[in-house]
Amino acid sequence: MLIEASTNRTQEQANYMKDHNELLTSLTSFPVNCICTLRNIYKAVNQCEKEFANKFGLTLNEAMLLCSLETKSLCASDLAEVTDMQCSQTSKILKSLEDKDLIKRTLGKTDKRNMFFMLSEKGETMLAAINSFQQEIPDVLKPMLQ
Repeated sequence: MLIEASTNRTQEQANYMKDHNELLTSLTSFPVNCICTLRNIYKAVNQCEKEFANKFGLTLNEAMLLCSLETKSLCASDLAEVTDMQCSQTSKILKSLEDKDLIKRTLGKTDKRNMFFMLSEKGETMLAAINSFQQEIPDVLKPMLQ
């Protein structure tokens, strides 16, 4: 009876250790695979942004703001919300786009304290060029775009 209990306990411990090791293996391998995948995605997006910047002289964030202004004028806080950026980051990008004469600002009609942004003629031309551009998509990003 004592030998049988000891054998059962040993088997339970062995099963526990096997399950524990399998769990540890899955936990430790997931982040590494995830981190490697994220690194590859980051590198692919970075490469796309470099090609885009070389072609248009804009960052992807600048292009996102232009696209957000395609059909209507928006205030800075609305642009930040639409593009999922911090207000401070949006402000810097708006300044950069204004310096490039791609957008212009107007005062609110009912409240002159409100500032709205819209595409300039140069911005409309740039956005048309961006919309017609056929960016080559790296293989690692293709599943996300389907």
